[in-house]
Amino acid sequence: MPVPPLRALVIGTGSIGRRHIDNLRDIDPATHFVLLRDGAREDDYSRGLGADVVGTIADALAATPTLAVLANPSDRHAEVLVPLLEAGVATFVEKPIVIAAVDVRRLETLSGAAPTQVGCVLRCLPSLRRAKSWIDAGRLGRVVRAGFEVGQYLPDWRPAQDYRRMLVLGALLCVHWITYFHSMQVSNIAVGMLSLYAYPVMTVFMEPLLKGTKIDWGDVASGMFVVVGIYFLVPEFDISNSMTQGVLWGLVSAFTFALRNLLLGHWFSGQSSARSMSYQVLIVALLMTPVILTSTHKPTHVDWGLMLILGLFFTAFSHTLFGNALRYLKAKTVALVACIQPVYGVIYGVIFMHNIPNTATFIGGAIIVTAAAYESLREHNKAAPALTD
Repeated sequence: MPVPPLRALVIGTGSIGRRHIDNLRDIDPATHFVLLRDGAREDDYSRGLGADVVGTIADALAATPTLAVLANPSDRHAEVLVPLLEAGVATFVEKPIVIAAVDVRRLETLSGAAPTQVGCVLRCLPSLRRAKSWIDAGRLGRVVRAGFEVGQYLPDWRPAQDYRRMLVLGALLCVHWITYFHSMQVSNIAVGMLSLYAYPVMTVFMEPLLKGTKIDWGDVASGMFVVVGIYFLVPEFDISNSMTQGVLWGLVSAFTFALRNLLLGHWFSGQSSARSMSYQVLIVALLMTPVILTSTHKPTHVDWGLMLILGLFFTAFSHTLFGNALRYLKAKTVALVACIQPVYGVIYGVIFMHNIPNTATFIGGAIIVTAAAYESLREHNKAAPALTD
């Protein structure tokens, strides 16, 4: 009697999850995979695998998996592990199993409900096995505390990720920030923020080139609206005019931002947004360290406090949310919808800095925001039928 192929539910498809998938395919090339992902997000990897992608643990269990592999973040183990054990699904869990005491108590009630294995390959390390035998034999006396350090060259540890690419993303983010702030310094807040939002136009044209897809002419129309909006921001095409300089620096910032967003979504779609943002900010900090050391300006305590707020809340936190959006939406959609940001910026500039834009700036800004609203509505209408199929 032929044995039916495995149906493997995999939760978490980072480098470790993909290693487990490769191992399962080596065991049984006919293995069918079900991937549990936020928003049932599909990408080139899931399509190449021929996997079913589901968005909830209920849908995952409905697929009747033979086994499950948990390789998602540790703080999210319990929310899927408990239903799996209750359903009697054999489960392999990456360490640690859970991180909260309350979850340990929940799992204790399910002990023996289903075959379970914890992934901790260091238990097989000969040196650790030798140390354990010595402890068991009493050769080391009474051990009251132990510490272990394990390290490995990162590209070897996670071969599926090319971390040199993160250097490129960090450098692009650094140039984006420098030119963005300089744009506002040579002109004003409204011009600096609004000219930056030429990046949706660049994204619309750059994304098809990067991914080899067809240009959507509706997106091009949205992009051209933004170009018209930028035209209203430029008072005269004279490089000596500070407003024109502000727009040009804003366009440089827009280009580097658009390119960084596209490469981030293309290279690291399976990467945690918080982690990738941490790497990028670290690279920016390293690149800017010489500037800090050689600058004649000495920040005051108030300056440091304001920079801390700017860096943690208004930069790292907001960019992490932005990066998370890029995992689930097309870069051009995120870019065009995010054009609402200048509206808030201009309003804050009027309230806190009494920086009142002129009529042309208001017109240009209104055109840009209209383009963003149009794109958002169009993407919503395109997605609606797929949700009812």
